[in-house]
Parts: sequence; structure tokens; C-alpha cells
Amino acid sequence: MQGFYIIIENIGMLSVLILIGYIAVKARYLQDPEAIKNVISKILLRLLLPLLFITSLTQRDLTGGMVQNALIVALVTALLIPSMLLLALAVGKMLKMPYCTLVVHCFLSAFGNIVFLGYPLLTALYGSEGLFYAAVYSLVNDCVFYTFGIYMLSKCKDGERRHLALKRLLSPLTISFVIAVMMMALGIKLPRFIFTPFNMLAQCTVPLAMLFIGIVLAEVKPSRVFLPWTKFLGIALKQFIVPVLAVLLLKPFGIAPVVVGVLVMQAAMPAQTMISVLANEYGADQQYSAEGIFLSMIISVFSLPFIYRIIELVIPS
Repeated sequence: MQGFYIIIENIGMLSVLILIGYIAVKARYLQDPEAIKNVISKILLRLLLPLLFITSLTQRDLTGGMVQNALIVALVTALLIPSMLLLALAVGKMLKMPYCTLVVHCFLSAFGNIVFLGYPLLTALYGSEGLFYAAVYSLVNDCVFYTFGIYMLSKCKDGERRHLALKRLLSPLTISFVIAVMMMALGIKLPRFIFTPFNMLAQCTVPLAMLFIGIVLAEVKPSRVFLPWTKFLGIALKQFIVPVLAVLLLKPFGIAPVVVGVLVMQAAMPAQTMISVLANEYGADQQYSAEGIFLSMIISVFSLPFIYRIIELVIPS
């Protein structure tokens, strides 16, 4: 039960940080939120999160067990994300959604906020080892999102040549993760005068990431969030049904509890904020995406503790 109380406490603290960003925009204390959001996003993705990888992961030695577990994470993620996409696609087709809404519906059901919310939360729950496996999940997620995902989205843009955004895979996050893993494998440690300032900056990741989410959510009109009801189907699939099924299906394989925990919690994360950005860029249903992200975040306050409790009950540490 201790882990359950930890996640309740962490979700509560993260929610307060998100609320601060939300209120700051709604009260017009932060003007030009679009520009602020872009700056924060760049600071997080290009500076703070890479430093979090370096400072957290290099404090551990890369063991054979961790490599084996990382391969398990990659394999299961490669099966899990397409499964969520196919389930959402089947539901969307049954409901006869227009294609550009259907794509967004599938994305909301499969791609979660595994970086801005997932990394801080899983680090709090599982430490640096959890962050390592969370990053492996993220790499596979991005491979699907920026290849097949972009291909699907590009069909919504008239005259747009369908392409795979492979260049997005070579990001500061990917590069820093590879560097951190190499340092782990070679046993290289940062000297104290470098590690300390790096770590000080890395500790800013969580509050700044939560402020970013709050600013994004402040741009959504709450009065429209709960309509149409089809948004609830995608959220139910992603944040309740698939994670519970994943726990039950993974239990017989005797996989390490921390690996199952990271896999299932990453799968249960609320919808990825980048979906709204790319929906707008490619002419998909941007309003549906923004409202779905908002609703997904609200429900995650209840769904994440619930899923974590299921993990504790089915696969105790």
C-alpha cells in the first residue's frame, strides 16, 4: 500500500503544479501563452530532460539484467502501442468517425504523455531504473508516432506528400539517452563540479513540465470538453481497459515487477500533448485533440492511482 500512497501524493503535487500554470494563463498573469509554451517546451526537450537522463542514469551501473529487461520493455511496447491503435481504429470505424477525427481518436487512445508526466512520475515511483525503462518505452513510442503516425496524419492535409518524419527520431532526448547508456556501460561518472550543476538544472524538469501542461490545458474551453461522448471511449481504452489487460497478460511470464510497472503505467498515461500540435499542423481535428487531452488529464488523477493499485495487487514487488 505504501506505493499507492506515494502515487496519490505525487499525482496530487503534480496536479497542483499543473493548476498553477492553468490559473496563471486564465488570470492573464502569463501573457502570450503560446510563446511561453514554445520556450518551455524547448528548454525541457533540449536541456532539462537530457540532463535528467545524464544525471539519473549514470548513477547506476548497466547490468546484464537491466539490458535483458530493456529488451523486454522494447518488445512489449512494440506490441502494445499497435494493439491500442488497432482497438481504437476498430471502435472509431464502428462509430463512422470522419477520417481526420478518427486519426486523432486513435492517437488519443495509444500515445500517452510519457515524457512530461511519465518521466517525473516513474522516477518518483521506481527511481533511476524506472526512468531507464521509461526511456526505452519512449524510444519505441516515438518510432511509431513519428513514422506511421505522421503518415496517417498527413492524409488530412490536402496536397501534402505523405512522408515519415524520421528526422524527429534524432532528438536531444534520443542522443542524451544513448550517451547516458554508454556512460553506464563503461562505468563513467561525472566529476562532482560538473554533476552538481547538471543535477540542479535537472531538478527543474518536473515543475517546469507540469507548468507546460497547465499552459496547454488553459487553451481549451472546458464547456466543450465532455462532448462528444466518443472521447470517453478512447480514454477508457487507454487509461483503464488496456492497462488492466496488460497486467493480467504479463503476469504469467514472470517479468520483474518494476518492468511491468513501468510498461503498464506508461501505457496508462493521459494523452500526449504533442498530438494537438501535430493535428493543427496537418489539418486533422485539432479541437477534438485539445479537448481529448484536457479530459484525459482530468481523468488521469483517478486512473493512474487505480492502475498502480491493480499492479500492486496482481504483481506485488
